[in-house]
Amino acid sequence: GRWDFMTIINVPSSEVNSIQDAVNIAQPGDEIQVQNGIYNESVTINTSNIRIIAFGSNVVLDGVIMAGTGFFIQADNVEIRGFRVERYSYGIEILGNKNTVTLNTITNNQNIGISLFLGSKTNIANNTISSNRFHGIFYGTSNDNIITDNIIKNNGNNGIFGGFTSSNNTISHNSIKNNGNTGISIDASTFNTTITDNMIRNNENNGITFAGNLGTITKNTIRNNENNGIVLLSSITITNNIIRNNQGSGIVVSRNSSTIKMNKINYNLEDGIFIDFFSDKNVITKNEITNNLQDGIDIDGKNNNIIENTVKNNVIFDIV
Repeated sequence: GRWDFMTIINVPSSEVNSIQDAVNIAQPGDEIQVQNGIYNESVTINTSNIRIIAFGSNVVLDGVIMAGTGFFIQADNVEIRGFRVERYSYGIEILGNKNTVTLNTITNNQNIGISLFLGSKTNIANNTISSNRFHGIFYGTSNDNIITDNIIKNNGNNGIFGGFTSSNNTISHNSIKNNGNTGISIDASTFNTTITDNMIRNNENNGITFAGNLGTITKNTIRNNENNGIVLLSSITITNNIIRNNQGSGIVVSRNSSTIKMNKINYNLEDGIFIDFFSDKNVITKNEITNNLQDGIDIDGKNNNIIENTVKNNVIFDIV
C-alpha cells in the first residue's frame, strides 16, 4: 500500500528544525508530524507520496510579509492536513496530481487561498478559506478535481474561480458566503463542471456566474446575493435549486438551449427568470416561480419552451 513503509519525522526534533528540513529528507511513504508552534517559512514539496500533518491544534505557517507561498506542492500524492496558513501571497499552490488538502484554515493571504494549476484528481476538502485578498480557490488547466465541504467566506474576489481549459471538476457541499464578487465563477474555457449541494449566499455580486461548456447546477441553495442568483452564459442544466431573496433576478439566461427544471425561485427583487433577447430554445419546466418583485418569467428571446411551471403572485406580471 501507499504508506506500508512509513517513517515518522517529527518537527521540531534533534534531526530537523523546520518543516522544509523534514520535507528535504522525507522519502516516499513518510509522514511528517508538525508540533504546535508558529513556523515562519515557505515549504516547497518535490517528493511524492508524503503526508504533512499538523500534530496539534495550533500549528501555524505564517508568512508575515504577505509574499511567497505557504505550501507549494510540486509532486503527486501529497497530503497537507490541519494547518493554519496565513500572510503569504498564496496560501497553498498545487502543481501535481492526486493531492489532498484537508482540515486547514487558509486565511489573510495577499492573493489566493488555494491555487490549483496543471493538477488533476486532487481533493480539497473540509478547509476554511477566508479573508484572502483575491479568490478563495482558483483552479486552471486542472481536471477531475473535487472541492467539497469547505467554508469559503469573506474573500476579496470570487469564492471559487475555475477556468483555463479545466474539465470534469466537481464543487459540492461547500458554504460559500460573503465574498467580494461572485460565489462561484466558471469561465468559458471549462468543460463539464458539476456544482451541487452548495449553500451560496450573501456574496457581493452573483451567486453563480457560469460560462463553461456543459455542466450541471443542481440542489444548491442560492440566496441573499447582492446581484443575481445565477447568470447563465452557456448551455447547461439547472435543476432542483432553491433560489431566493437575491437582489437581482433569480436566474438570468443569456444563451440558447439550456434546461431549467424543478427549481424553487421565490422572493427575488427583480424577475424570477429573465431570458434575454439573444437566448433561444431554452426549456423552462416544472419550476415554482412565486413572489418575485418584478416578473415571474420575462422572455425576450425566441422559441423558448415554457412548460408546466407554477408561476404566481409575482408583483408585475407572472409571464411576459
